[in-house]
Amino acid sequence: MHLDCKSIPKRIIVIHVNTTFDTEVDETGTVDEPLVSPGTLHGIWLNECMKHEVRIDEINQKIDNALKNVQPERLLKNKKRGKKKDYPIGTVAPISFAGMPMTFLLVALSRFDEDNNAHASSDDLSKSIRNVINFCDKFGQGVDVYLPLMGTGSSRMNLSDEDALLQMKAGVLANLSKIHQKFFIVVYEKNKDKVSIF
Repeated sequence: MHLDCKSIPKRIIVIHVNTTFDTEVDETGTVDEPLVSPGTLHGIWLNECMKHEVRIDEINQKIDNALKNVQPERLLKNKKRGKKKDYPIGTVAPISFAGMPMTFLLVALSRFDEDNNAHASSDDLSKSIRNVINFCDKFGQGVDVYLPLMGTGSSRMNLSDEDALLQMKAGVLANLSKIHQKFFIVVYEKNKDKVSIF
């Protein structure tokens, strides 16, 4: 990415993705069995990368490198589009770009069904948070971590924003002994009235 990032402090930004780490963003109604929705954080992140001249093949290469020592759970031979290696829930793939003071921590939260609809459970959310914390404990070097609100919207967990915040907070507190940096749970500006921080 070609940005002047000298004034931006180092940070880790968590992006929840599907278990195959797909990178094809599909507008609604453009293809059968769409992959990444442009309205999800996963899709927004991919589109922002492309706006900043990061090619999808470069992102795919970085994901492959990050996952080279991770054993996929299965190979989706019948999947028509996208990636076929299906990784365990909670798999973490750190991605960074030259010149940027941030690491994007992709975490596999949701699994696609045969129609490419994402699904996740409360256990999946807890495991994903725990794995993010474990990764940051080992490799985070005290850098601030930004966790987006997870478990609402396209993941089909059917959590309200308030319930998602409470579950994520509980997940962070349950692993407090491994936290050696600041963790921020980020709530979207448009949803700030749906949650209470007290």
